[in-house]
Amino acid sequence: DIIRLGEICNIRLFRILGGEPLLNESLIKYLKVVRDTFPATDIHIATNGLLLLKGDEDLLRYISENAIVLDITMYKPSVNLKEEIVRRLDSCKVIYSLDKENLSVFNKVLTLNGNNNAINSVNACKRKKCLILKSGCLYRCPISAYVERYNEQYGTNIENEKLFDIYLDSREHLWKIALENPIKPVLTCKYCVNKPVYFEWEQSINPQKEDWLV
Repeated sequence: DIIRLGEICNIRLFRILGGEPLLNESLIKYLKVVRDTFPATDIHIATNGLLLLKGDEDLLRYISENAIVLDITMYKPSVNLKEEIVRRLDSCKVIYSLDKENLSVFNKVLTLNGNNNAINSVNACKRKKCLILKSGCLYRCPISAYVERYNEQYGTNIENEKLFDIYLDSREHLWKIALENPIKPVLTCKYCVNKPVYFEWEQSINPQKEDWLV
């Protein structure tokens, strides 16, 4: 899919997201494909940084030599190990950024009724320009890309909608999506509220359906 993207467009910023990308044993393989396909693109990895203290030398060396940036989110466990993480990255000459503020809250935006104003929701959305590549398609946001997993887990019916099929749709259609102003909502947008509800960060070993719902 990454190679196909390189055939149809240029990308200014490519971010590897998770979950936690450092759990992926094939991460260096993905990074090599992205760097070979997009030699001038800014590549970032979003991580909580905890696994960097056990990180494999080959991975950190490749990240350093190819100017890949680690974006480290300062969750509570990360804050406690911040100095050790920074020391490790400095010693490996890795470029990184640290959240200016410790992340102590999350937000949730989902409803199950699909009755929200989709235009208001997409206008308020901080993720609306973060196109997600998944299984040969581009999605408007992470929720629309992965809400099917939520549906499978909890028996819900939140609609999702791809924006672009990288193998079937035209380049002109991709450019139209990239330049849309105002940005058009997708089906999932009507399940999102335009004012998120915030809650305290905590670890959970038994997530419930309601954890994501407003």
